[in-house]
Amino acid sequence: MAILLLVLGVIGFRLFLPLIEKSRAQDLELAALRKEARKLEGVRNHLQKQIRWLSTDPFYQEMCARDKLNLRRKGETIIHFE
Repeated sequence: MAILLLVLGVIGFRLFLPLIEKSRAQDLELAALRKEARKLEGVRNHLQKQIRWLSTDPFYQEMCARDKLNLRRKGETIIHFE
């Protein structure tokens, strides 16, 4: 009887081991996806702020336009850092 239980236990373990390993792999993948989602949420929040600033703040609009187009006001000197 004990041998039969042992054999059944070994067979059961061998049958469920792949499922356990797959579950662990899925847990790792889920954790990575959640981390990526948090990162993307931060990017989205930053872009939403930029949209709000561009639509409401004239100073920010001017700053962005001048930066992108290399524009300057009379008498200004532009210094680029790399």
